[in-house]
Amino acid sequence: MYADAAATTTEDVEVLAPRAAPEARPAVDAADPTLDEDLARWESPTLSAAKLTLLGPVGARTTGDTKATAHRRPFYVELLAYLALHPRGVSGHDVADAFGIRPERVRVDMSQLRRWLGNDPRTGKPYLPKAQPGPDPDSPALYRLDGVLCDLDLFRRLRARGQSRGVSGIEDLIAALRLVIGEPFTELREGHWNWLLDGDRWDHIMTSAIVDVGHVVTTHALTAGDHDLALWAAQVAYAAAPYDEVAQLDIVQAEKAAGDDAKAARELNDKVFNRRDDELAPIDLPQRTAQIVDQKDWAGHGRRPRRTG
Repeated sequence: MYADAAATTTEDVEVLAPRAAPEARPAVDAADPTLDEDLARWESPTLSAAKLTLLGPVGARTTGDTKATAHRRPFYVELLAYLALHPRGVSGHDVADAFGIRPERVRVDMSQLRRWLGNDPRTGKPYLPKAQPGPDPDSPALYRLDGVLCDLDLFRRLRARGQSRGVSGIEDLIAALRLVIGEPFTELREGHWNWLLDGDRWDHIMTSAIVDVGHVVTTHALTAGDHDLALWAAQVAYAAAPYDEVAQLDIVQAEKAAGDDAKAARELNDKVFNRRDDELAPIDLPQRTAQIVDQKDWAGHGRRPRRTG
């Protein structure tokens, strides 16, 4: 049924939307009881919490002293992101190595970041407490954020809860997509963010996650006949990953379902069949794409695709 309505395969559905175990929902709910509250604070038009944006052009909004970081705002946004992506804490030497600065400078920069972030109104305590002792007696003191909202974190939490609820979790997946405003981790400070390239590659991880969630929502919406939702979800995924073929095929199928056959045909030609590499040579279709093209009988739209693999 899914494969008939959407640009997907049976294998996709089994991998991306497996049946949720009955015990999964209460376990995930119990492990993250503040998700709805945190999401409401993120979506509130009133700035009542420090917020870090990574699922699009990077940026931050805070409730503290904006003058504290005005002279080097891109640096402090990067420093905030570094802390947010290391929730277990980092030492001053970790920060010095990641940013190529002297350890003595770290304390100054952390103090400025603390002023910019301000205090969490729920607790009255700083979003960035002073460095605390590590888990072992010989461990260095660690800097760790407390209460800063981050779209990347909210996306992952919503995805986990949505998956734990099976079909009824689609609203959580839609809420996760609402957090995305473009390609993750763009408009970075030029010549910096090297620690992101050397670490877990959160930029790649989140791009793939957005495409996966977008594909699930698009597939669900097409199967349910909700063409507006399908097109929106496909557009969000495509905006986050314009070169991803799953997102490209979802756009084509969503446009066809919405009745815009002409636009779908153009998208199919431009984004799928007639794509070129940097040397302007035609790119052969991956096996999954070729399978869906045959399944949908799309080969007549543009050049006949060649297969790889």
